[in-house]
Amino acid sequence: MAFLGILPLYMVSFFRLTFNVSPAIGGAILSIGTAGGIIGGIVGGKLINMIGRKTLTITAILVNGISAILITFMPLMALSVILGFIGGTTMAMIIVGLQSLALEQVPEFRGSMMSISNSLENTGGILAVIIGGLLLNLYNNNFHLLMTVFGVMGIVAVPLLLLFARDPTRPIQ
Repeated sequence: MAFLGILPLYMVSFFRLTFNVSPAIGGAILSIGTAGGIIGGIVGGKLINMIGRKTLTITAILVNGISAILITFMPLMALSVILGFIGGTTMAMIIVGLQSLALEQVPEFRGSMMSISNSLENTGGILAVIIGGLLLNLYNNNFHLLMTVFGVMGIVAVPLLLLFARDPTRPIQ
């Protein structure tokens, strides 16, 4: 899921190369995605107890992965910006859900679980930057390929969460 979290690093370059915008406009677009992240954190915090940690996380991953794939195929910049906002919103929801899920996997070892969770997130982020850079260099700045790979990587996380994570605050899922 770190692949989805790294997408904003590449978004400004995508908008600059594809829609020929200035660095200032690219930064403003990134700020719109960040505003989505703020909203996603607030909404995710409210939804987590209503629909459950696992359900929130899986739903947000699916929406984020699909929006990541579609963002580069939009013919209008406004549509891509809207998808970027949706991506920022759902990424914050993913973070809320995943951190809460990590805390609940082994409640008596919450500190260790958070350390392991953060270590794996950072490792995933490093891998995402390396793979993203390689894809862009090897395939001539093909953002369609990059975003598709990153979106699919996020979506692949869904079966893993379904299989390995459990939400002890909900009946067996």
